[in-house]
Amino acid sequence: MRFSDWEGYYDAIVKSMNYSRDRDEQVAWMLSGMMESRASQLAQISDLKDIFRGRHAYVFADGPSLASDIVDFPFTRPTVAADGATSKMMDEGIR
Repeated sequence: MRFSDWEGYYDAIVKSMNYSRDRDEQVAWMLSGMMESRASQLAQISDLKDIFRGRHAYVFADGPSLASDIVDFPFTRPTVAADGATSKMMDEGIR
């Protein structure tokens, strides 16, 4: 996707969250550099496609009830944790 195709959405998100676009872009470049330096630790897109293609998945985001929601949860599908949910799930031994 070209940036120009979604730049309007990006601007609306930055504005609604009261972010500095310049600072957000600086942090994005920093994150990009961090990811490049850890490329060997990251899953390859082709591997992820093999895991997720044609399947439903569980996606968890952080929230006040997450810790209790994942107790005895039947993890029978590929699972994705986003943002703060990642560390909470890892603390519970969920990988």
